[in-house]
Amino acid sequence: MRRKILLSSSGTMFAKIAQAGLGLVTALVLTRTFGIETFGIYSYAIAVATLGAVFTRFGFHVYVVYAINAAIAENQQGRVATILLTAFGLTAVLSAVLGMCIYSVSLLQPDWEMAVALRYSAVLLAAVAILQVSAGAMQAFGRVVLGVSLEGIGKPVLFLSLLALYMALRGSDETGYRELLILYICSEVILIAIVGVMLSFWTLREMGGVSFQRSQVRSIIIEARPFLMANAMIQLYQQTGIFAMGVFFSASSVALFRIATQVASLIPFGLQALQAVMRPRIARMIKAGEHDQLQIQLTWTTRILLILQSPIIIITLFFADQIISIFGADYQESAKILVFLSIGQSFSIICGMNGDVLNMSGNANINARWSAIALIIMLILVWPAVELFGYLGPAISLCISRLLWNSALVLNAARYTGLHTTVFGRLNFLNL
Repeated sequence: MRRKILLSSSGTMFAKIAQAGLGLVTALVLTRTFGIETFGIYSYAIAVATLGAVFTRFGFHVYVVYAINAAIAENQQGRVATILLTAFGLTAVLSAVLGMCIYSVSLLQPDWEMAVALRYSAVLLAAVAILQVSAGAMQAFGRVVLGVSLEGIGKPVLFLSLLALYMALRGSDETGYRELLILYICSEVILIAIVGVMLSFWTLREMGGVSFQRSQVRSIIIEARPFLMANAMIQLYQQTGIFAMGVFFSASSVALFRIATQVASLIPFGLQALQAVMRPRIARMIKAGEHDQLQIQLTWTTRILLILQSPIIIITLFFADQIISIFGADYQESAKILVFLSIGQSFSIICGMNGDVLNMSGNANINARWSAIALIIMLILVWPAVELFGYLGPAISLCISRLLWNSALVLNAARYTGLHTTVFGRLNFLNL
């Protein structure tokens, strides 16, 4: 069993390593080719779109994994098409509504430096949300590596290819944040079209056809609602920090935070790979009542993960200045931001797959509740932290919130499922 999990994780881990590498390459290309202001506005538009997508995807990016695997386990393959069509339809509608609201806000503040970024994020929002749900759907069909690779590998490769082609035709002097964002949107739309064809084919071949059961739509939406905040905190932490930098500071400060989050994202890529592989397994083993076997798997996989990620954790915590220097002298102040972000990310590794255990055991509402509380705490802390620590404020408030959030999820996973997710294994005092 361990060998099977490791083999399954290896492909996903490779995809996550490639994703982290391509993320750094993309950041290096943009920071070295364009000015810090251009990169800041580009980053802000993507951050706002990604932040909005956390809510408009309605948790379907995780729910489809849970619901489709449950349908297959209960021999209800005919329900799969309804789950997918409901997920994509509601995501598109919610994204369109929120996109119009964001665009309206940008018109109310035309002199704000980030107003133009908001306008592009309004257009980008739907594509970001739908692509994230598409990745979850691919994982639900057992194409875990493809699902993980969709955003992490496919999107940056396509974006960089489009950018290289555009610059070859028009030149770098004709390329600014507007052109970068248009190319980014094009890469998202192309990938969505490709995934749409693949999902249609798999549904027809493996699930016996496409049958939309309208009577189930309401129950699917209700069932998906607790997943709204599922696995949302990674994006919320990264993008809310960038959003706060744009509100309190300038485009160059946004660029500093964006680079720090890009480097800090090297820490959890192993956890994210493990989550993609383990989610369907957790759902099935809990449903089958195999709690003891699942506890063993959760403990040893988290310990192996910590060992594998330790070199990256050490480097980002103690050699932040050296890492940031590769992006250029303009970004050197990102090093201090990186240290605080790395502390929070490292604690997440130690705490393991607490959110996934809650989500896949039917306790997604508990995860959603504590995720919302953690987000509120972070938002409350941002303003006083900015007043006290300046540009480090968002990173410090984010770190504190992340520590509290993971601690709460560990306690609740033990309380409601009896499963202990940390690297320390079963801790009896958690059951008190």
